Amino acid sequence: MSSGFYTIHPTIKEPIKSYKNDSPEFIELLTTYKKMYHSQINVLLYIDGENMKSNNTIPIYPTPEHEHKIGELHPAAPVMMENVCIWKPSNSQIYSAKVLKSLWKQIGNNISTYRTYPKIAGETGGKDSIWVHSSANLKQVATAITRGDFEYKGQKCLTASRVYIPISLCPTIKKKLISDVKSITIESSLNTKAYINAVINENSFDRIASLIEQVKLGSASEIIVRGGCNKSEGCFIEPTVILIKNLNYTMFTELFGPVITIFVYEDSDWINLLKIIDQTSEYALKGAILSEGRYVIDYASDVLEDAVGDFNINYKPTGALVGQQPFGDARSSVTNDKAGSILNLLRWVSSHTIKETFFAAKDYKYLFLG
Repeated sequence: MSSGFYTIHPTIKEPIKSYKNDSPEFIELLTTYKKMYHSQINVLLYIDGENMKSNNTIPIYPTPEHEHKIGELHPAAPVMMENVCIWKPSNSQIYSAKVLKSLWKQIGNNISTYRTYPKIAGETGGKDSIWVHSSANLKQVATAITRGDFEYKGQKCLTASRVYIPISLCPTIKKKLISDVKSITIESSLNTKAYINAVINENSFDRIASLIEQVKLGSASEIIVRGGCNKSEGCFIEPTVILIKNLNYTMFTELFGPVITIFVYEDSDWINLLKIIDQTSEYALKGAILSEGRYVIDYASDVLEDAVGDFNINYKPTGALVGQQPFGDARSSVTNDKAGSILNLLRWVSSHTIKETFFAAKDYKYLFLG
């Protein structure tokens, strides 16, 4: 199959807007953003048509501008399917496999109190990977790493945090990656040209900064580009690339920040390395492979079938799009509900089949009974 011929159909896209300075779309976006920045909304809760209003409210802040109150991202799929949803706001939400498992256990202990068996959906964490084969396009690799980890300052569950690169490609990829990371702008989100802004809160900053400091003090790893941390005027972490000699904790632990770890392997060991990727993490969120060999792509797809819920080929591992690439994964990451697709909507209904006949049997005997 590696020498097969494949027809790639032309891509039909909607008009792409540049959002360059002074363009109509840029001005409209910035005007709307500033208007929302100085606004405040109340999140209303209705049950059976009644507004369950309370004076006991709590402010909710986005990242990174912690002075601006926001509302909520509605749990749209359950609501659309006529479920009552009560959203509990939190200044520092925690989505971990441990929390979900404890909730699941409580639900199980109370199973006799429910009228029907409950449906449980949850999202916890990830340790997304990028695996690079020696046949990969070098510029694609560097771009996938930079975008895959440093977009949204590495603080979304889809973020790549571990990369496996063959030794033959390492010098070139390393050079391109260092150049890209050095060019990244880090400022407040009020500057629309900033690629990275502040992390979500000070606790997050302290955790990531502590890990970076631990790497600096160790001998088994090295930071090949940036690695600075500053919270004098906001909690800013520079995009950080770590190169390791042996597989260590930075490849296993969910970092959830603008930090990515690279492990270099021997080109000939790529099959064994795929097995290691499959066995490395309790999570199975997103993952990407980069290769221009069809046999390699097919082989890797089979090996990593259970290790990645949303699989990306020659693309960054953070490409979930509503209606195009549904989001939902396996293992300890999520309950694989495929948000953004009809599969997620069906999770929130209880199917009911009805049969009605207009020519009912009037004798219990079948024809073969005589």
